Amino acid sequence: MIIADYANADTVSGKANILGGGVTGIGLNAQSGLTAPFALFVSVSVPPSLANEEAAVEILLEDSAGEPVALPSSCTRYAYATSESRAGGQVRGA
Repeated sequence: MIIADYANADTVSGKANILGGGVTGIGLNAQSGLTAPFALFVSVSVPPSLANEEAAVEILLEDSAGEPVALPSSCTRYAYATSESRAGGQVRGA
């Protein structure tokens, strides 16, 4: 998992385009209560024995009390699921 200024996954080539990756902390604007825009890039690998199985991954942003954070409606959310088999058990998605 990488926090970055920008991230994009090319589902055709399987390449990740990451700019400003490796951020370890995100500041909060005290007036707006929002952070600067950021991206979260997550790569999931599965063993070849599970390559033809369906799977789901959920990433949940929590506050310091462990409560889910409500995201502003302006946030872009992505969901990608696949059960397509790839050689070597690699499944690519965004």
